[in-house]
Amino acid sequence: MPIMWRYLLSNYLRILILSLAGFITVMLVTRLDTIANFASFGANIFDVTRFILYQLPYILPIALPISCLISSVILFQKLSSSHELTALRAAGIGLHHIIAPILIAGGFLAVFNFYVSSEIATYSHMSTRKMYNEISKVNPLTLIQNSHLLKTKGIYVDLNSSRTNTNIAENVVIASRNNNESRMNLMIAKQMIASEDLLEGKTVSIISNKPSKNKGGNSSLNNDIVIDNIDHFSNSAQDISKLIHKAGWKLDNDHLKLRLLLIKVKKLKEKLQISTFNSQYDLIKSQEKALFAVYSEITRRLSIALAALTFTIIGASFGINIQRRPTKKGIITIVSLATLFLASFFIAKGMKDDFYLASILFISPHILMTYLSIKTIKKVNRGIE
Repeated sequence: MPIMWRYLLSNYLRILILSLAGFITVMLVTRLDTIANFASFGANIFDVTRFILYQLPYILPIALPISCLISSVILFQKLSSSHELTALRAAGIGLHHIIAPILIAGGFLAVFNFYVSSEIATYSHMSTRKMYNEISKVNPLTLIQNSHLLKTKGIYVDLNSSRTNTNIAENVVIASRNNNESRMNLMIAKQMIASEDLLEGKTVSIISNKPSKNKGGNSSLNNDIVIDNIDHFSNSAQDISKLIHKAGWKLDNDHLKLRLLLIKVKKLKEKLQISTFNSQYDLIKSQEKALFAVYSEITRRLSIALAALTFTIIGASFGINIQRRPTKKGIITIVSLATLFLASFFIAKGMKDDFYLASILFISPHILMTYLSIKTIKKVNRGIE
């Protein structure tokens, strides 16, 4: 490898690593709420550490392109300000030869980013969901005391936890809204004990109401209240989890690796052919929607992978400064293009069912950034900025 390549790549990668570490740290801070919520279920330090590490593949696909942008901008601004770029060009080295090693590094990083977003991030996403659902079933009392989850379900809980044993709670009050009857359900227990996968209650009173028979009438005419007094009851932690969480969770496209996504595309196409042959129009519409969602997911992964290379290109082209008096024009252009890409990316991510529009939003910023970068490099090569 030429000495010039080693010099450029060493500077580029050094800045890249520092920028990446900074972005990962900042973006991990934004996920502290999720991490704290997981830890509140009573997870041990090993599980919390593993949960934090599983967050990294979420962060890396976005942090890597931005770090590539920052490192390429800083590198070429440094080469310009120290007149090293002028010396290299005066020695007969063309601008495209100077930029080439950085673009090759950006290409390798794009391939790595695609592997992370398509293989590692999908595994960590699914593993995180599994850990979250499993830890919530360890101690039912801990689950009940989790105010973050209960507020989303409209459930109020008040209890006195034992100082000596976290598996025992006294004077428990649980109030929940009955959406079907526009009423409140109330349960009062003298004591609750969590043992293994069971939640046991002693001296329990439950206040609810009978289903309304007057569907379209005034609910105040139906005042049938049901009061149950139970000496002892037991229920599984899994049932408590289902009450507070959703009944279950399905595998989304972002849980599937690329190989599984391609298999899903094949299966959906086969089903679509059968539905078309049988003229099942409602089924055709739903299967086309599912197929477009898979295509959008594949395009999303390609877009975020290409961003590592595209951001390197715009950083190198607009980071060069050949004027005697440096201007902010290049930096403004870089920030504008990066903002355009991120805005288009996140808008397209929320339009996964509209494959054609999502694809335009995913791909068009790359085409625009590459075109402007090549045009700028050609102008700089002729001495125009």
